[in-house]
Amino acid sequence: MESQHLKNQLDIIWRPHPALPAANCEFKHHEWKEGQTIRQILIASGIDQKQPIVVVLNDRLLTVSEWDTVIPENGQIINVKAEVAGGGGGGSNTFQIVAMIAIVAIAIAAPYALAAYGGAAFAAGGSAAMVTAAGGLTMAGSLLTAGVMIAGSLLVNSVFAAQVPSMDMNIMGGTSDTSSTYSLSGGANRMRPYEAMPVLMGTHKFVPDMAIRPFNEYNGDDQYLYQAFHLGLSVASFDDWRIGDNSIDNYSDVDWSYIDSMGRLADFPGNVDTTSGGELTYADGWMTRTTSANTYRIGLDIEGTLFYANDDGSLGEAAVILTVEYRPVGSGTWIAPTKLEAQGSKGFTNGSIVTWTENTYPNAYWDENGNYHAGPVKVVTKSKWVAGSGNEVQITGKSQTPRRATLFFTPASTGQFEVRVKRLTVDSTINRLQRKTFWSTLKSYQIDDGDYENQYRVGIKIKASEQLNGSIQQMSAVGSSKANYWNGSAWVLAETSNPAHWYMDFARGRKNAAGKVIYGVGLADSQIDLANLHAWATFCNTENLTFNAVIDGSQTAADILSAISRCGFASPSWASGKLGVVWDARNASPVAAFGMSNIIKNSFEVRYITEQLADEIVLRYINPDKGWIQDEVRVVVNGVTNPVRSTTVDILGCTNTTMAGKFANYLAAQQYYRRRRIT
Repeated sequence: MESQHLKNQLDIIWRPHPALPAANCEFKHHEWKEGQTIRQILIASGIDQKQPIVVVLNDRLLTVSEWDTVIPENGQIINVKAEVAGGGGGGSNTFQIVAMIAIVAIAIAAPYALAAYGGAAFAAGGSAAMVTAAGGLTMAGSLLTAGVMIAGSLLVNSVFAAQVPSMDMNIMGGTSDTSSTYSLSGGANRMRPYEAMPVLMGTHKFVPDMAIRPFNEYNGDDQYLYQAFHLGLSVASFDDWRIGDNSIDNYSDVDWSYIDSMGRLADFPGNVDTTSGGELTYADGWMTRTTSANTYRIGLDIEGTLFYANDDGSLGEAAVILTVEYRPVGSGTWIAPTKLEAQGSKGFTNGSIVTWTENTYPNAYWDENGNYHAGPVKVVTKSKWVAGSGNEVQITGKSQTPRRATLFFTPASTGQFEVRVKRLTVDSTINRLQRKTFWSTLKSYQIDDGDYENQYRVGIKIKASEQLNGSIQQMSAVGSSKANYWNGSAWVLAETSNPAHWYMDFARGRKNAAGKVIYGVGLADSQIDLANLHAWATFCNTENLTFNAVIDGSQTAADILSAISRCGFASPSWASGKLGVVWDARNASPVAAFGMSNIIKNSFEVRYITEQLADEIVLRYINPDKGWIQDEVRVVVNGVTNPVRSTTVDILGCTNTTMAGKFANYLAAQQYYRRRRIT
């Protein structure tokens, strides 16, 4: 019975407060009955349908006449919100007016900015509050006989309220996990398993995550570093690649690898594990190591320092022979690789030994080259060496510089293997003869079966010898990303830094071929107030407001939308029933007034900020002109000569000094003019 009850159910969200949608919000469960209309459901749920309310079924706004004709289906959601009573004069439609703002929050007017911003959206001098069509407010008129009217805006009370020194504004609202990579000097590449993939918005310095564990291979006597980087989920172009402060163009032997249609790096080992080896000696015999699971190729890094010191000070040739075997874990049979490959390495010859001769000399010994050896010594010599095949390799050298090579072989099948290496040449017992040999690393090349759809990565193979020390830790580039935004008539995908465009992009979200949201909110077009956001985009273009940032921390969708809108002097709003914004426009025209004639009883509130407010605003932003490091601007509040109380504001997405100055001036104005908050 309980299961059946939950199945036949309608969810009702009831917001009884006309100005504060979250206040006293109720979630009701109504038993679905076939043929029951919206009005019948409202009555049964105890909602007074005669008061001013707005009803939305799923994402469709219903007219009053439809309350008696629309019959919801099982499982749908009914959203009911109370509206402000009265018409604001002239018989105007209150819903159309209030839909332009998220909350009727009004305060004493203030200049839109100080001299650096220019112009004034708020002009002191009257006491009548006029709500503007763009979502901002302006002062007009004088004291009305019906009562004192107050001016202000949502942004005054929510986003840009006056700050006290102990209440600094964090870039994401003060509760989110934000990345320090883009707020501190430098930044480093790092692995962040199970963390959020980065999203680039606008144009910004990008410090990519490590996409694989770095590893090295030997080619000749040179060492090459293999590293891959994750460029996030954005559709973007990158240039000005740098390692630290040095352009990548200053490095030699750099090869790039790019993704295929499946997001995999073509011809680039994307999943390689490394295991340390050790020194190889004849006395110790076999040295064994185990690969990772799903290994399809095996690499062995071999190093040897080989020479014979002649009496005249010159160095003669010395050689060591190694043999390699492997077997699947759990198997009792060792297998000899068909061939060991050493890419481009000098002094390494693959082959096989036909016969061996072992002699022990109790006294002095003269070798075949006429060199004297003090006895006793055991000498092993080859009768015949056949090069070109087999599981044995000869390393030859006559220098104090080590010989290096990565030996490769491919097992008969994919799996996990034991690999063992043995030195067949006896250990040297004389100082003149140097034949130290090391198996430094076992590399397991594993199948990379990860799902990289909609992810952007790049691989780099770079010569490490003489120009790199270890792996790359400070690779960066400047990226420009494309947003998916509504241009007034259609959705377009184009490079942009307009805050409104990125607000639309994130609200709509990016989806893969299966319709799964990759990032963003994932709202349907019908849930986004496109006309409102397109108008805001025009405002941002006019005011040269931009949003350039890399999102790589753990933030909520609300945090990110708030951060984007803040750079456009706006705040998110659901007042129209769709996601939009309200913003402070310059000198916007009034469309309605709020006073004693249209304020619901007991809904008017005045709060005074009595704390000592900040007398200086310190605004921190990212400055591209200084190498994309954190910079700051300082603005003193009007009337302050020697500031003693500073408040610091981090504004994510601001990469322009002029814009930072506008924002700092605007916040400084709050400290002087907006000390009374009215709702």
